[in-house]
Amino acid sequence: MRSYTFCLLMCREEVLGRNCRFLQGPNTDPQELQKLRDALSAHPPQPVTVILLNYTKQRKPFHNALHIAPVRDADGRVEYFIGIQLDVSEAGDDGQQHAPAKLHLSHKLAHYSVTGAVRVACRGLSGKNGG
Repeated sequence: MRSYTFCLLMCREEVLGRNCRFLQGPNTDPQELQKLRDALSAHPPQPVTVILLNYTKQRKPFHNALHIAPVRDADGRVEYFIGIQLDVSEAGDDGQQHAPAKLHLSHKLAHYSVTGAVRVACRGLSGKNGG
């Protein structure tokens, strides 16, 4: 959380518990937002990865790779959604932040990364495996 709030130049209290829509701005791609909405409202919900142009508190743009995946219980019902965000901006010759020339993360790889992190966190919370 510390590095994320530092990246946005916001206080922790300004970020916790908020929907990430507050990061969007005038040049955030509506097609990427629709792709996100479509995946999460599908029956059943699907994991999705998008790259969004977001903005810091000072309105400085940055490109954010966002992966959201449903977390299911033992019966396959969606219990939660987990999201991972990563600043993938690249500084151009003009000093401005640009989307990466190429960023490819397969849905399978992204999903396994997210669910693996959730399993490790859950084991730690439950006290299993030395957690």
